[in-house]
Order: sequence, then structure tokens, then C-alpha cells
Amino acid sequence: MKTGDEHAFKTERQTMHETVRVLRRLRRRYATQRLLLCWDSARWHRGSAVEAWLTKDQRVEILSFPRYAPEENPQEHVWKAGRSRVTHNRFIENI
Repeated sequence: MKTGDEHAFKTERQTMHETVRVLRRLRRRYATQRLLLCWDSARWHRGSAVEAWLTKDQRVEILSFPRYAPEENPQEHVWKAGRSRVTHNRFIENI
């Protein structure tokens, strides 16, 4: 929150086990700091492996966005803009 830094991690799948791998990477990068994670309610954020990892690491706080409320999650606007620029068909006037 203080720096405005945001991290994105490319994974093959979105599973709770991948989430734990990402959490470990974040913890290595921020070894001593408290972390605030702003999450939606995706299944891979709530799995048993994630819960077990979070229970062990007491320096992580989760801010959960409400279900079915993408307008409350600022990241959704980033995904929407990126997706429209990358995946939507474009008219090519002079092919």
C-alpha cells in the first residue's frame, strides 16, 4: 500500500497449490514485512493448502473483496483493459 507495488505471477494453472507457491515467493521477497493481500473469493485463494500456509505465517493479512462485486476490486479494471487490448479482434484496414 505504501509503495503501490503490484506483483503478477504467471502460472500454468490457478490452484490452491500454485497460490501457496506464489505466497512462498512473496515471503522470500518480503522476508520480514507484514503483507496485506487483496483477494477476490476465487477457489484457489481459499483452499485448504492456502489456509494451512496462512495459519503458519502470522504476518499476512487478507482483505477479501465481496463475491460477485468486481466493481469493488480495482484489479478487475486492469484485467478488463488488458484483455480487451490483447484478445479482442481488431479491424485491419490495410491487410
